[in-house]
Amino acid sequence: MWAGMETRRWHALVRKLAKHASTDDFTIDVERAEFASKPTIDRVFDWIDASLAQRKPVLVHLDGTLNHFSVVAGLTTTRLELFDSAGHKFVMRSSCGMKRGFHIIRPKALLRLAVRPR
Repeated sequence: MWAGMETRRWHALVRKLAKHASTDDFTIDVERAEFASKPTIDRVFDWIDASLAQRKPVLVHLDGTLNHFSVVAGLTTTRLELFDSAGHKFVMRSSCGMKRGFHIIRPKALLRLAVRPR
């Protein structure tokens, strides 16, 4: 659990918000990250990169130093670029990990949004 919000509640909240944000013209689908086995941080970055290449923003929980939910809007070789309500612009890739690091990314909490016409 992260500051009162467990992964299941986080997913339910995002699905509910996506449903309410959908219109008669388009729908917003929420997609979970699926990994065949226990992923490495590089596989997580690959999934984020593939999602962004498909024009699907990624919702991430940055546990650790920030303990903050954010949107990954871009990925470079050195950083994750954020579209963030608290004004955070980026986090360095080298500061991210799945068990250690300033920013801990939990693969099961990763979500991406896909907009499609109705």
